[in-house]
Amino acid sequence: MSFTITKKKLLFSGNYLSLWKSFFLDKSGIEQTYEWVEGKRAVFIFPITREGKVILIKNFRIPLEQYVIEMPAGLMDKEGEIPEDTARRELFEETGYVATRFIPLRSWPYRSGSSNGIACGFIATGLEKMTSVVGDPTEDLEIL
Repeated sequence: MSFTITKKKLLFSGNYLSLWKSFFLDKSGIEQTYEWVEGKRAVFIFPITREGKVILIKNFRIPLEQYVIEMPAGLMDKEGEIPEDTARRELFEETGYVATRFIPLRSWPYRSGSSNGIACGFIATGLEKMTSVVGDPTEDLEIL
C-alpha cells in the first residue's frame, strides 16, 4: 500500500509562504498528519568571472539571526517571469553584475522534507560589473 493523501488544511498564508497540514494514510493504513511549507519557486546563480573566480554574497538571514555566505539567489515572485529572467534580475540586484550566458542546471526540490519548493540553478558566465549592489531594503548584502 502506498501513502494516500486524504485532505489538506491551510494553517497560515503569508506573503512568501503558506503553512499546510496534510492528512494521509501511512503504509499500514493508519491516518497520520504532516506539516509542510508551500513556497514560491526559487533560483540560485553560480556566477564565474572571466578570471575564474566565483562571486558569492554575505547576507544577513533573519531566521538564523546571523550572516551567511551564499550564492546569489531569489524567489520567482514576479508575475510571468521565467527562471532565467529571475536569475538575471537577482544576479544584478544582489551583485551589480550582468552575465552574457546563463547555463541552466537541473531543477530539484529543496527542503523536500518540509517544503514543496523547487530550485532552478544557473551557472552565469561572461560577467561584467555594472553597478554597486542594488538589493532591497530587507537585504544587507556584501559581495565576496
